[in-house]
Amino acid sequence: MTAPTLRNAIASQDAGAIRQIYAHYVLHSSATFEEVPPTVSAMQQSIEYVHDRQLPFIVAEFDGRIVGYCSAKPFYGRSGFFPSVENSIFIAPHFAGRGLGSMLMRELIKQCQQRSLMNIIALIGGGDANSGSTRLHEKFGFRRVGQIENCGRKIGEYCSMSIYQLILPSEGEAERTA
Repeated sequence: MTAPTLRNAIASQDAGAIRQIYAHYVLHSSATFEEVPPTVSAMQQSIEYVHDRQLPFIVAEFDGRIVGYCSAKPFYGRSGFFPSVENSIFIAPHFAGRGLGSMLMRELIKQCQQRSLMNIIALIGGGDANSGSTRLHEKFGFRRVGQIENCGRKIGEYCSMSIYQLILPSEGEAERTA
């Protein structure tokens, strides 16, 4: 089996496949608090929004199919929080547990450091039901800095949200500690 390849997302080409992956989590999990999957057009606009701000939106491709993606967007959607970004990472269900999340996270962190960003914030929905995301973020040095209890309702249950933060070293600091 060949390894997946990573590349920058192309809004016009990849929005449908990205939407399909995300729709699974919208409909079947508390990883996101959205309740209706976005349209392909809305997903294309989201990719363009990230690219317009010179932030990373990365896809993982395997045998010509998108099997996962990650992105960094302005934290809380407000420019005043810059240089902090909020990350998203979603893996096609049939590719979960194969190390793809780590590949994507490693590349996302690298690209955020290259852009001299200071913080990556992860808002992890679902509490214990989303332990895979929690483990992935902790593996890369994210620290839990907060928890909002029962802040949403998804799939008939009240859900909490964990807040994780990764303070990025500058490129020079990263090289000295490597």
